[in-house]
Amino acid sequence: MKFIINATNLSSGGALQVTRSLMYEWGRSDAGHEFHFFLSPYFGESDLSMQRPWLHITRLAEKPVYGTVQMSRHRRFMQQQELKIGPDAIFTVFGPSLWRPEGPHLCGFANGVFLFSSDAFIKERFRKGLFSKLSYALRRMLLFRELKNNADHFWVETETAAKALSREVHISSSAISVIGNTYPGLLRYAPVAPDGDRLRLLYLSAYYPHKNFEILPSLIGQLAATNRKVTFLLTLPESAFQKLAQQISVAGYLENIGPVTTDQLQSCYDQCDAAFIPSLLETFSASFPEAMQTGKPILCSDRPFAHDICGDAALYFDPLNVQDIAARIEAIASSEALRQTLTQKGFARLAKMETPEGRAQKLLSLLQKIAKR
Repeated sequence: MKFIINATNLSSGGALQVTRSLMYEWGRSDAGHEFHFFLSPYFGESDLSMQRPWLHITRLAEKPVYGTVQMSRHRRFMQQQELKIGPDAIFTVFGPSLWRPEGPHLCGFANGVFLFSSDAFIKERFRKGLFSKLSYALRRMLLFRELKNNADHFWVETETAAKALSREVHISSSAISVIGNTYPGLLRYAPVAPDGDRLRLLYLSAYYPHKNFEILPSLIGQLAATNRKVTFLLTLPESAFQKLAQQISVAGYLENIGPVTTDQLQSCYDQCDAAFIPSLLETFSASFPEAMQTGKPILCSDRPFAHDICGDAALYFDPLNVQDIAARIEAIASSEALRQTLTQKGFARLAKMETPEGRAQKLLSLLQKIAKR
């Protein structure tokens, strides 16, 4: 069978990692299928090196943008490619797809900002004031309309997301499949290398609103008041890091590694004692299974999405309460037994999760099923 894999709309974060993982898994064994990947400009030269006789990779020079001549040009290009290739099915890794294929179309979805509209964070950040409410409602309506009109079947990563997609977009549950996310297969166990009495917490994230970076200034003030020595290892662009650092008056609590590629993930986990994930909203974050795979204890937000992924393999805190966060950091810092318990529970939880190979195989099976309808 032939498949078009549409990743032309992706620009950052876990979406790029998922696409790379699929290219690697489908590219390392010839199962008699052809995969035609179309990538956005945000993929690198190393991604193009995955080419195989059955794995064709095209990187576009520009990313499609709504409501522009460029968008019309993009749609024509993808329509021409579909006509030229004649795929049995099309897979948009994460929607919206920005075009309507003629053939059977599977579309992934992981946009929690619009999916979980009743969440307290969304109400506070995006729906505060009349103009913000109207803007959010309009963008949400347009997104869901395009999503529903442009795809035949949908893939999400958690049962929570599946229920929300069915409820909010009015999509039949029979048209939604849940296939869990996973971790980069090349990560290894990284034993903790203590740095005296200073705890090193990896805060692996881009500078998005829902990642809750705004809590750091007051949290660091709380930690400094109790003389708890902590270094937060950040992975931000220098401009975002400097903006954040200017709000913090206590030295020694921040260290910026800078944005990292998948190849640099191992080095990040090698440098930390635990993973710090104070997100306010997610559909899935690869940081959870990555921390488990490298044997790092997890401190994270007491939110349903985190419990869905981690179960009892994390230490939870109220992400908006600096006293509660500081207390959990103190617990992790002062108890080696707690760190070891969370590490072992993380390994056990990871064993029940999807593997990169398993996810790729299940998505391929789903594409084959859709193609034969």
